[in-house]
Parts: sequence; C-alpha cells; structure tokens
Amino acid sequence: MVRGVVSVRVRAGEGEGVDQKGTMMRRIILAAMSACLLVGGLPHAQAQQRQGQGQQQPGFTPQELDRMSQQRMEERGRVDHGPPPPLSSVPKLQIFQPAEPWICKSTKPWQPVYSEPRLGAPTLGKTQSQVAVGGRSQNGFARILFPNGKIGWIPADQVRDFVSDVKPGLTCQVEGVRANGGPVFGIE
Repeated sequence: MVRGVVSVRVRAGEGEGVDQKGTMMRRIILAAMSACLLVGGLPHAQAQQRQGQGQQQPGFTPQELDRMSQQRMEERGRVDHGPPPPLSSVPKLQIFQPAEPWICKSTKPWQPVYSEPRLGAPTLGKTQSQVAVGGRSQNGFARILFPNGKIGWIPADQVRDFVSDVKPGLTCQVEGVRANGGPVFGIE
C-alpha cells in the first residue's frame, strides 16, 4: 500500500524539477490505484447487477448439465465393461506359520520404529495402532515384526494390551505372516 510521496527542496531556487517529479509521481500512483480498484471491482459489480436483474451467475444450470450429459451418453453409446472377474481369479493371500510366536498388541500410531534397541538407531518407519510383539525386550525396547517382515524396536513403555481404535471389544491375534514375512492380523 502506498501511503504518499514526499518531495523535498534542497535549496532555494534549486529542485523545482524535484517538486514537479513528486507531483507527477503522485498522479501516476493515483491513476494506477484507481485502475486497480476499477478493474478489480468490475466482475463483482457485474455479478451483483446480474443478480439484481434476475440473471444467474456464469456457468451451467443443473438442467443444462443434465441435458449435456444425456447428449454425450447418446453420442458415445452404452459402454459394456463386461462381467466382473470371478473371485477365483483374485489371488488368495498366502499366510504362513511364523518361525516364532508373535502377539498382537496396541501402541500409539506414527511413532518411530528403530532398527536396533536404542533411541539413536536408524528408523525403519512408523508404528501402526497394532503391532506384532515377540521375544524379550532389550534395553527397555520391545521387539516387533514390521509390515515388511523386518524386525524393529519400539520403547516397551509404548506397548499395551490390544484395544481397537475402530470398535470397542474387538480382539486381535497374529494369524501368521505373509510371504515377505510381515504379520497378518486377525481382528474380530
């Protein structure tokens, strides 16, 4: 925002051009601001004028959109995507027995999962609301089976008995592991 232009006369008899430049600059700024206000306000003023005259805003009415959609469907014809694929064509998830027992527990989601049982270790990713916990804790860290099959570590004080975030009363168990070694949770 321009607040004003100041012209200063340096000495008597000199600087007459400075005063004229300041006046000219004020006129240019005033003209530019007026143009901005005029141009910026036109669409709003036109829209208000149309509303006052009962005209609608630019664009299509719902009836026009329906008519155009119907016309497009007639031009294009019916599209037949064929029958849905049989369920037998969808690959079944293969679940394998884990080499060691894992227990479904709850934890606070989006917490770092460490590659070693210490806070400064590189992270593998973030926790979900349920984790597969197995083995003994070390250095105050619980050993977990990460979704990609890697072993990770989270602070043991973050692990608690399973509680569903979706529906109270549900139970969770680790039913097995995927081919990549990641846990498969059964929540009922």
